[in-house]
Amino acid sequence: MKKRDTRSEAQILLGIHIRELSKRLRIEYEFRFHEGRQWKADVYLPDLKLLLECDGGLYRGGHKRGVALEDDYMKQNVAQMLGYRLLRFSNQQVQRGEAKEFLRLWGVGK
Repeated sequence: MKKRDTRSEAQILLGIHIRELSKRLRIEYEFRFHEGRQWKADVYLPDLKLLLECDGGLYRGGHKRGVALEDDYMKQNVAQMLGYRLLRFSNQQVQRGEAKEFLRLWGVGK
């Protein structure tokens, strides 16, 4: 049975943008970075040990309220303590190409 693709449009587009910046970077989606928790990063670039988060629902609640927001803080803190670098972009930033431009300016893909 084929696994269902659960990536959001922003995750897919961010992957396309990363591929445009570099054909050689490996890209993983829904990467579980901590064995004891169900936390997953939306996009992971293992060659750079870089986790990327696409945050949706910024203007309608989503993950940005109360307990969900606190869980995001803890997820980000644990990822950093485990030695990962983590970048967050809103879905709108991905769609407008701002995330791609940020990654390009900081040399991702070179």
